[in-house]
Amino acid sequence: MKIFAKRKQLSLTEVIAMSVNEAVSVHGVGPLLQVSRERLVHRVRSPSQIQTKGPECRTGTKRVAAHFDSSDVERVRAFSKEKAIPQEHLIADGLARLLAGGNSARQAA
Repeated sequence: MKIFAKRKQLSLTEVIAMSVNEAVSVHGVGPLLQVSRERLVHRVRSPSQIQTKGPECRTGTKRVAAHFDSSDVERVRAFSKEKAIPQEHLIADGLARLLAGGNSARQAA
């Protein structure tokens, strides 16, 4: 995600929004998160560490934080619950589609 963001000169918040929007587009849903630089927040302290505790699916990963309007977040939560797709999977699936040249990747290029 960080390499993609750097290559496209985007923030991680923007990449997360693009990933979620790309993932939900497969289900015929329009963008749920606004892609914007207005909410950019830099992590000032140390970078996130690789997780060694918690669910097995998250072991070996790093946390990535992003900030969105609460109404946008609620729309993503509702979609996630309705479709029984974890929010983490929306991001991962959308990112895979972006890396493969999805619609949002072409728009951001």
